Amino acid sequence: MNSSELAKLLGLRIKGTGKRRVNGVAPYYQAKKGEVTFFSLDYLKRINETESDILIVPESSVSYDKRDIIISASPYKDWLRVVALFRFDFEKPRMHKSFTAFPGVYIGKDVKIGRGTVIYPNAVIMDRTVIGKNVVIGPNTTIGFYGFSYSKENNQYVRNSQSGYVFVSDNVEIGANVCIDRSTAGFTFVGKGTKIDNLVQIGHNVVIGENVVITGQVGIAGSSIIGDNVVIAGQVGIKDNISIGENSIILAKSAVFRSVPPNRTYSGIPARPHKETLRAWARLFL
Repeated sequence: MNSSELAKLLGLRIKGTGKRRVNGVAPYYQAKKGEVTFFSLDYLKRINETESDILIVPESSVSYDKRDIIISASPYKDWLRVVALFRFDFEKPRMHKSFTAFPGVYIGKDVKIGRGTVIYPNAVIMDRTVIGKNVVIGPNTTIGFYGFSYSKENNQYVRNSQSGYVFVSDNVEIGANVCIDRSTAGFTFVGKGTKIDNLVQIGHNVVIGENVVITGQVGIAGSSIIGDNVVIAGQVGIKDNISIGENSIILAKSAVFRSVPPNRTYSGIPARPHKETLRAWARLFL
């Protein structure tokens, strides 16, 4: 399918050559040439940050030099319609000789698992998941199930289609009862050497760097980015679409609503530099 055929299928106008081949879908920060992405009005200022050459946007004033621009009143909803074109169905499990899987493990289709990986009982590895070498996956953990993504139509919530991947790099350790959601499009990613404790929720399209430590009951909402060597303590909640800079530490029970710069220690609700939190507590309790 090319971009003009896609626009016709969506019932939308297109500017540009209309001849660019559609190879997939991805968020703007992951999209490559041939992958359809979108920009809402608030994010148009970031339009030069994407490598995509097929964009769904809310206005025709966007330059279509070297791009095909599909004009939409609701770019996100129309992009989800494109995601639905790449959906797939689950299949019966299959095993591989290069790794160890305990009884009760389910492995879907289009799954790759590296040598030396150990998957403990009743873990679930859903379709379109790539697991690196020497990874440990704890019991009852689920990797690659649907992310929590819905649109409201006719006063009812409808699940958005999701056709992305999960990538877990080499030497990652994942505890028991962890959930790592499949991306809407593009990928959810866990970097090399990262250690994830039990009962952690990682939302769709989250990108986690290398050698990150995430302790129990942490929740990371969709499309957030965690830098290398970050430490996230217990019961921290992280909002969607923000970033935690490399080498930063988020102390226990913090609620992170805004991006955190590199090399910082944050705490509290809302999370702020730890010294500011201590001063605020002193004014309240001393």
